[in-house]
Amino acid sequence: MLTDPQRLTLIDDLVRPVWKKICPRGDDLAWQYALTDPVPESWPARGGVLVFYAYARALNLAQPTSGELSGPVWARIRHVLDSGESRLELLQQVINPGPRRGVRPLTGREYEILQAQPLTLLGAPLSKEGEHQLRDYFRLQLSLGNVPPEVVAAHAAFFQWVGR
Repeated sequence: MLTDPQRLTLIDDLVRPVWKKICPRGDDLAWQYALTDPVPESWPARGGVLVFYAYARALNLAQPTSGELSGPVWARIRHVLDSGESRLELLQQVINPGPRRGVRPLTGREYEILQAQPLTLLGAPLSKEGEHQLRDYFRLQLSLGNVPPEVVAAHAAFFQWVGR
């Protein structure tokens, strides 16, 4: 059975070479990719399949303190928990900068909430405490703007369960 770090490494190994091919070059923006937290492919969860999304983000090197630019969700990664099999679906090949995002300091309680491990929670049957942690975690991530709208739309039943 794969551990959470092994799963994340496998997914990152799948995403990195694709990103190298589509990463924008030649402007004042320093582009990176990031992965969303996993969400269940369907809700209520069935079949032990989680979905990650890869999205783009950039810093303007000419104005590094001006915040981060968000970019599009460009890949969907379907991960089967039992087998560890992962498959990447390219959603977009052209990366353009989107809106600027700022950050704010977290409260102590928010920091505690972010200690939850969604991959671990979703990889096992959810207890009442696990449900509470998962809801709090994703509610906070939504309020911070850390869940791309495309992900919310693609997994509407899950995010309705989370409650906004």
